[in-house]
Amino acid sequence: MVELADAVDRKVDFSRIPNLWLKRDGSILANEMRDLVADLDSLPFPDRKLYTTYAFFKRQGNRPLHFSRGCPYECSYCHNTRKKVLFSGKGKHVRWRSMEGFSQRSTR
Repeated sequence: MVELADAVDRKVDFSRIPNLWLKRDGSILANEMRDLVADLDSLPFPDRKLYTTYAFFKRQGNRPLHFSRGCPYECSYCHNTRKKVLFSGKGKHVRWRSMEGFSQRSTR
């Protein structure tokens, strides 16, 4: 998303950004998918201050954080089955933060 916003801001061609699909001249241009992030500990944790910024979230209260990506199941009604196909060959589908990464977060 940052790469797309940067390209739009700089007014440069963004049609080759990985993971981006766009419609051009009536047809869909589907760029190659990026590799999945294997090390979830390298990603920042969500900014929970969002919950106190907007009235809707204040009324809802705190929400749990998820410490994994992907799903091991293949339910017929779920989008994760299609994601497995889209990201085939791009890394391990089910990934977890390490306990060390979680422990570091909980002590901050």
